[in-house]
Amino acid sequence: MFITHPTWKVEGAPGALLTPAIPWHSALLDVSEPCFIVAPNVNAQIPLTHIRLFSDIDELLAHVHCEIDDEFIVYALSRFDDALSISVVTAIGSYPCPQTGIKLRVYFDDGEQPRPAHSGQPQFDEQRTFDIEASFS
Repeated sequence: MFITHPTWKVEGAPGALLTPAIPWHSALLDVSEPCFIVAPNVNAQIPLTHIRLFSDIDELLAHVHCEIDDEFIVYALSRFDDALSISVVTAIGSYPCPQTGIKLRVYFDDGEQPRPAHSGQPQFDEQRTFDIEASFS
């Protein structure tokens, strides 16, 4: 989740150029669940300085499925063992919860290790197979 405050709004920014977006100096990131960064790679048609943040893996998945080109890199910002970690995301997968059957999502880090996409998600075993919903090169 991203949290901001009215006093963090950039004053004097040219509204006509940015509408309907609102520029902010800062935002709080709740990293109890992973946040994702989508950044253009060097071959992208958009400026390399434009990145997009997602606090929800489902919104990230919807965004990457709508992208016309795949000229981007996805990163995960997450907390492991009381330390912040940034890793390249190589894929997003899913599996049914053994107890409820609800679809749960994982992301694969740059070491090809599956990581839970939500806090409180039940642990999965090493032999679990995942349905890959998006893959990034």
